[in-house]
Amino acid sequence: MAFDRIPNGSTALVEVVGFDRDPYTEEHPRHNKNPEVGKKKVNYSGKLWLEPVDMRAVKVGEEVTLMRWGNFFVREVNEDADGRISAKMEFNPEGNPKTTKAKLTWISADDHHVPVTIREFNPLITVEKVADGMTFADVVSPQICVESRGVGEEALKDLNVGDRLQLERRGYAIVDAKDDSGMVLNMIPDGKAKSMSVIEGQVKRPAGGSSSTGSK
Repeated sequence: MAFDRIPNGSTALVEVVGFDRDPYTEEHPRHNKNPEVGKKKVNYSGKLWLEPVDMRAVKVGEEVTLMRWGNFFVREVNEDADGRISAKMEFNPEGNPKTTKAKLTWISADDHHVPVTIREFNPLITVEKVADGMTFADVVSPQICVESRGVGEEALKDLNVGDRLQLERRGYAIVDAKDDSGMVLNMIPDGKAKSMSVIEGQVKRPAGGSSSTGSK
């Protein structure tokens, strides 16, 4: 099951130019390659949240694809002195996702989002081989768990504790806790020393197992 999540405190607010209707909802497959897992509801509106790193990478005039929506032209991108990004995009009904380089995740900037806490886990042991003379502190990671916070799409509310899911462009996770205040997702380690994702909310794992956090 694939879902979208944007890191909290570092969202880029995007206005959809020409969106002249009320917000609406459509049903989409939870996973495009596995229809057996069912469908989810996706909210659409004239205001969207995107990853700031994505909006810094695109150019004004560029055509991009917003996943599960379609192609858009980037009409404007602005960043203030505090690093807050705002932008404008215009839908291209004739666009073909096969022609665009940037495929971007997003969620509707509304009151239906879900507060999400993401837990990622570093390897317990930081060295491949324990050498003579090494102490416990030399081989054990000083920070096993790293947390980041964000906002997730409303469809996350349909998941239960113990459900497994895929966060788009980030990796796989399991629902660890859920209540009215939000949910906690534990990322499932993939055994790699370095994360594959480049999104801003991703925890980076340099070789050796040390860790740092992305934006929260």
